[in-house]
Amino acid sequence: MGASEADFAFPTVDRFSLRFHDPVLEATFWTETAPERVQYSSRNVRPQVFVLIPALVVFFATRSSWPASARGGATLAMAALWVLLVAFGLSARTAWFLRHSVRATGAILATIAVAWITVAAAAPPSFAPYGLALIAIMLMRGMQVSTMPVLPLSMLVLALAAGYLAVVPTTSGFDADTTAGHALILLAAIAFGTPRMRDNHLAARREFVYRRLSEHLVEATLPKSIAARLRANERKIADRHDEVSIMFADVVGFTKLTQRVDPAELAELLDKIFTRIDELAANEGVEKIKTIGDCYMAAAGLPEACADHALRAARFALAVRDAVAEVRRETGHALEVRIGLDVGPVIAGVLGRNKLVYDLWGDAVNTASRMESHGEPGEIHISNAFRRVLGDLACVRDRGTIDVKGKGPMQTWFLDGIGPSSPPPITDR
Repeated sequence: MGASEADFAFPTVDRFSLRFHDPVLEATFWTETAPERVQYSSRNVRPQVFVLIPALVVFFATRSSWPASARGGATLAMAALWVLLVAFGLSARTAWFLRHSVRATGAILATIAVAWITVAAAAPPSFAPYGLALIAIMLMRGMQVSTMPVLPLSMLVLALAAGYLAVVPTTSGFDADTTAGHALILLAAIAFGTPRMRDNHLAARREFVYRRLSEHLVEATLPKSIAARLRANERKIADRHDEVSIMFADVVGFTKLTQRVDPAELAELLDKIFTRIDELAANEGVEKIKTIGDCYMAAAGLPEACADHALRAARFALAVRDAVAEVRRETGHALEVRIGLDVGPVIAGVLGRNKLVYDLWGDAVNTASRMESHGEPGEIHISNAFRRVLGDLACVRDRGTIDVKGKGPMQTWFLDGIGPSSPPPITDR
């Protein structure tokens, strides 16, 4: 809560490697996205495992025109590659692989390239052009689907391409023109694959940042446990809470300021007040529910129940009153706060789909609102039920019996502080 627009700015990345300049964010990116990257790579490897590699094994094993050594070497290389890719699929979700997914992916890409270079070196010269075409296709495809760091992957690709050019022309007897043609084709594969690789990797980083932003905004709007339930795909959230303390706080004098204060200054003033109240809520273990204009609603004892919810709410109310008084002294504006408190059972749930709202319903909510509206500036107006739950810790003044709209006659109190006291006997509500 109270986050500024700067908190949501897209973090800067290195122009070449695309690494985040923030080392903590960079480490978090690789940790949190490891399962997604592994699943993405595994999904793209399946066609090779179940279609391409078996077809190549059969192809090489049936080449009767090839020398036995070339046929056997090519078949063995492809079979070994098939075993490696199957092992990759089986281990892809293990904790070890997720911790070392970048290195493991690089090792797999390097092994695939080495296996293919071995095949191309063992094959007869007539196969070399086809081998070149296949390695160019595999190179482009590997660069397109990989989410490894861009600069290390580029260096790996260049090294493997150089290895291919160093081995194949020597074994197949290519002349200088043919070797140059091979180099040109591989260069074209790298040129076509690199931009796609860079876009994929940058898109993965953007998705990571926007997902964190989305989670941040949800957690800023909803209680953390409720946000976690939403992330777990729980769509209908409505919980009954047997006893919760509810507080409404209205900034008295703010409406008059709207007639004579610049809108920007007015918004800044209200933000200053509510930001301080947000901090106090976090310190006291109180949950902010919502703001309505210049009115602030909060509750203690939910989403997780706690035995001291009334004490938390009382301390919070006293701190809010002091905070508004401090803002009045700092700004010179005639501002006070009128606070109302009640306790009772409520239903709490999430409403909406696009703009989520965590809200409360119940008689205690209505009564707390009435305590605020029937209170006085600078006072904390509490119901008899709230005073009963707070017990001897409450330092109170008897407000007497007042007629509360929609409720009838009620005995209420003003809360002055928390501490030992000798209050008058507590009567039923």
